[in-house]
Amino acid sequence: MRRLESGLEWFKEMKRRGLKPNVVSFNSLISGLFREGETDKGVAVAREMLDIGCTFSAATCEILINGLCGEGRALEMCEILMGFLAEGAVPDGFDCFVLVESLCNDGNEDRAIKLVDSLWENGKSVNVVTCSSLMESLRKCGKIDEAIGFMERVMEKGMVLDRISCNCLFEDLCDSGRAMEANRLRVLWGKKGFDVDGTTFGILVRGFSREGRVREGEKVVDEMLDGGFIPNIATYNKLRDGLKRQSNRVLRSKGVSVQE
Repeated sequence: MRRLESGLEWFKEMKRRGLKPNVVSFNSLISGLFREGETDKGVAVAREMLDIGCTFSAATCEILINGLCGEGRALEMCEILMGFLAEGAVPDGFDCFVLVESLCNDGNEDRAIKLVDSLWENGKSVNVVTCSSLMESLRKCGKIDEAIGFMERVMEKGMVLDRISCNCLFEDLCDSGRAMEANRLRVLWGKKGFDVDGTTFGILVRGFSREGRVREGEKVVDEMLDGGFIPNIATYNKLRDGLKRQSNRVLRSKGVSVQE
């Protein structure tokens, strides 16, 4: 604590002499305050940085986020960061992954979405790992429509989310009787440069089968053939026959008359 108090006195003396500490000096002081458990003072020093015209570095934001999130104050940190963003104080190159992950862990996925959208609106970049993590959190907590909307915005930014996260979302949609929506996203995804795999196609075929959508399922099987995911014509015929049989079972269970 004595070393920290000496640091504070040094800053006061610099101010009395009309000198301005630089961002590295401020970052060191904020880190020291956090280590001593003086989180609120650390935030106050960050605000003072801006008051005297010293701009944040990416490290400044990361120090603040690690400090407050480490104390379980992610939502508060989000509000603080949104304020700094409105003031134009958030630097380029800042990575919000830790804050987004902390918000999601606390069940504040909606706030995490608003944060990411605000960063985009202010011309800041958000990396694909952060976006994948947020979409996965939305999916796991059952916010499927929010995950779809977020996925579409990510694709509009020219980013391609990882295949596993997207396949899981497609599967959730198919499991809830929304294979058409899953296929729409898959097509949109492909236009943005994503290469689907056999797992993606398999999820869609099963989804269409369960919904009794033979025609849509057959189109996907044909795409599998064209894409080299089916090794021979026997496998192709087996897939189409299986699709039709399963679809017929579904339709009959709904009281629809079908011909074999």
